[in-house]
Amino acid sequence: MSTLTKENTEKLAKLARFLWSLPPKVFSYGNIVYGTVIPTPEFTCGTVACAFGYTPLVFPEAFEYKADPWVSIHYKGGNTDVTIYNWSEVASDFFGIPENEVLGLFSPGDQHCIEEQPLSPHATAREVASLIVRFVSQRSYDISPTLP
Repeated sequence: MSTLTKENTEKLAKLARFLWSLPPKVFSYGNIVYGTVIPTPEFTCGTVACAFGYTPLVFPEAFEYKADPWVSIHYKGGNTDVTIYNWSEVASDFFGIPENEVLGLFSPGDQHCIEEQPLSPHATAREVASLIVRFVSQRSYDISPTLP
């Protein structure tokens, strides 16, 4: 089990708070990002995303959306485009946690990696936010995040 730094604790807590506030229709735990229109904070574009798929809205200094024609994510910190093949490596680098724990947080059915009950691809944003808060609470000495 990893121990989180204060900075990485704050990143995960910020993402959890964002997820908690999402309208249910724009969250899809089974898709990194799916649509042809770049998501905006108004969530009117029809594009859906998972927890990691919303990182450009939560952390615009580190990630950005691109559309060509499908929406994708670019990781500024690693100067790389995020794909289904490297997303867990990118998330591991950004959040400072091992890839198996990334899978436990952000991949449906892989919660055994963080000793949690599995979540389905139909899990809600609030279920994933709660999972992140439990994860952080068990691994951080500095902050115990709360949700609204």
